[in-house]
Amino acid sequence: MVEVLITVTAPKKGLGQTTTAINIAAMIAKYFKSEGKEDKVILLDINKYCKDIEYYLCDTAATRGLDDFCSLYKSKLINYESFQTCVKSINTHMDIMATNDYFELDKDAAEALIEYSSMAYSFTVLDAIGASNVPSMAEPFYEKSDIIVVVINQIKSVMHLMYERDTYRKYKEKVIFVLNKNIDVTETGTMEYNIKTIKKELQTLEYKNQVFPLDFDVEVINGSNFGSILGLVMGEIKEKRQYTIQLKEIVKYILSNDTVHYALIKDEDGKKDNASDLISKIFHKNK
Repeated sequence: MVEVLITVTAPKKGLGQTTTAINIAAMIAKYFKSEGKEDKVILLDINKYCKDIEYYLCDTAATRGLDDFCSLYKSKLINYESFQTCVKSINTHMDIMATNDYFELDKDAAEALIEYSSMAYSFTVLDAIGASNVPSMAEPFYEKSDIIVVVINQIKSVMHLMYERDTYRKYKEKVIFVLNKNIDVTETGTMEYNIKTIKKELQTLEYKNQVFPLDFDVEVINGSNFGSILGLVMGEIKEKRQYTIQLKEIVKYILSNDTVHYALIKDEDGKKDNASDLISKIFHKNK
């Protein structure tokens, strides 16, 4: 199986990294469902400092997860079948693995996690430890990732802290940015530190890939608070919300970078998008 690894991270906590990871995974699962594919996506939570995936998506505290995987790995009992006991099915096209409490995930265990995930799933979306915690713990996943999604916001001090730490620079060819809760204009005025300014700053630092906006949407917060976050993406038949339209553009970009699954991409009329045309359209839209 050809597997795609997408790592979602952020310069600090509280930027919407986890909800973005959940919704990217959900949109990929929706593509599989709409096309009648048997493929599945797994959402791996390795961020034990912020266990929101388990909180948002699990209806019980008795969820097996990363600690179970680590225990099996350390005992040399991990295999394809035992790996499946460490995951929880959310729907027919999406599984999750909850984060750990006890075991540390060293480089060898991280590589084994990626290996077994790639055997079972077409896409792995990974909610990584943010740069403000222990960035070295995410390094094995950054190295193996096909795409690294860095969630940012419009707070200048947060962006400049990221620039100073320079955590993602060596992976700049893989990095795309998602400007979460993007605001351009409000009733009280125009946002001066906007996506155009942020793009210029990132380009100065040699980040050449896309910066995607995800506009503020109160339903994302409501869904997170009341356990209905998946419904925002999976339950919407006609994607008219600006948030889900923008989310779809992010996932289209991800799919367009994969030689197998780019055929899932369709335009607004339901026709297959040409991958090179799609990348061109996204590039010009983000200028």
